[in-house]
Amino acid sequence: MSDGIVDGPEWRVYEDGVKGLPRASGPVTMLRHDQGIGVGNTVLERDKWLVTILMELSSLCSRLNPPRVVCESAGAIIHRLRGHTGRGGEQRLATLKRALAAAALAEAVRLHNVGVSVGDIMAVAGVGEAELWDATVLLSSAGALVHPRHSLPDRVAVLAAATAARLGLPPDVILVSGRIARQLFSHDFRPPVYARPSVAAAAIVYLVARLHGYRVTQEEAARAMHTTEARLRATLWRITSGMVIMVEV
Repeated sequence: MSDGIVDGPEWRVYEDGVKGLPRASGPVTMLRHDQGIGVGNTVLERDKWLVTILMELSSLCSRLNPPRVVCESAGAIIHRLRGHTGRGGEQRLATLKRALAAAALAEAVRLHNVGVSVGDIMAVAGVGEAELWDATVLLSSAGALVHPRHSLPDRVAVLAAATAARLGLPPDVILVSGRIARQLFSHDFRPPVYARPSVAAAAIVYLVARLHGYRVTQEEAARAMHTTEARLRATLWRITSGMVIMVEV
């Protein structure tokens, strides 16, 4: 029996003296709900939301044509949503299928440092910046991103530290900016804030610097993260509208 078993990604039927045997399954891939190891097209009811999102991701990959490893990484991110849907969450995830597929692909592109822009991903997926941001927050809060150090709060905190350093601000501003970034985008406290992580970081640093009495303009903060003053102001308004700021006098 052991002579007829091979250690590989495909299942085949083996009989003595038979050549060119047909496949019974496709290659292993994270772009399928069963990861390519199933033997049929049956989809369980609980996996239908996953199939829907992975189909959107496969469509994005075929149109943008990134390296295969990028698409597989994005598929792995989507698979990590399993167990984090909550009651009735499958339907909600299915309605966000395009945004979740785009967010997972954008994260995989960033991880592998591939030359596909976030703007191209949004354009092909047909989603806006707000939808992409909400989907990224959902992936982060569910622990679906590649590694804890790549989580959304940590990414914004790291970018905030970089922004403060570029502006020549002291360590106390860097420390407070990082703490606010992690609080704003943590699982426990998520106000309706959406923007690119770099824009959110610039807005947080600008706010903290001004509260600490440092002369930093919106133009300088925006330029430090290669964004525009208009985007920075819009993000700053969204952040502060959900905040209670206490200042010692």
